[in-house]
Amino acid sequence: MIGFILLISLVASSSIGSSSFSLGEKIGVLEIQGVIGDGVGYEAQTGELIDTLQRWAKDKNIRGVVVRINSPGGTVGATQELSDELKRYRKETKNPVVASMGDLAASGGFYAAMACDEVYANPGTLTGSIGVILRFMNYESLSDKVGLDFEVIKSGQFKDIGSGSRPMTEEERKLLQDVIDSVYGQFLDAVVEGREGAVRAFLATKEDKAESDFSNDDVTSHVKQYADGRIFSGAQAVENGLVDKL
Repeated sequence: MIGFILLISLVASSSIGSSSFSLGEKIGVLEIQGVIGDGVGYEAQTGELIDTLQRWAKDKNIRGVVVRINSPGGTVGATQELSDELKRYRKETKNPVVASMGDLAASGGFYAAMACDEVYANPGTLTGSIGVILRFMNYESLSDKVGLDFEVIKSGQFKDIGSGSRPMTEEERKLLQDVIDSVYGQFLDAVVEGREGAVRAFLATKEDKAESDFSNDDVTSHVKQYADGRIFSGAQAVENGLVDKL
């Protein structure tokens, strides 16, 4: 599985939900709790979250959305679908959408926040982890110890890529690295798009220049400093311009 996920031994909430006040004008609270995915075993089911947003888009009494995030990340496609739906909701309704980071809003959780108008965090929120990870287990030595052999018949060179019964070849490693680099580039683009104005304002204040003095390349270069998989606190995220306020 390729995922936008922070590998850290913290327990995430297993509940998912969304709520809004029942009378008059309302604020919808979209809860992204746990690992983001679409299918069995994922706490934050993107299908349910997207359905909720689409239902709220038709409700003229809902005047804005708070996206409450407590998530270490999730699968790539599901996270991107959720991000796209948040941006579509903003465009169609013109309602403000604000991200509220809880204990953990990392990797795919951070990606989802980038689709919001503004991002808030607690000082001690763990966030960031901008990157992509793909892991395989190699059990070749264990198989040798117990005398277990594998016979593989395949239609192409890369059909059993990632097999744990043998070492990975250099060709396979390069192919997988190219895939990871492609998806990482998509993640980086999403952060740059989501934080472009905020980072430009941050750099202007920091260097005492006009916002127009900074190009998209400047914004990308700034984001790249923190897009190496590292995590940072909510306070640090504000200090580097990747979160708006505490």
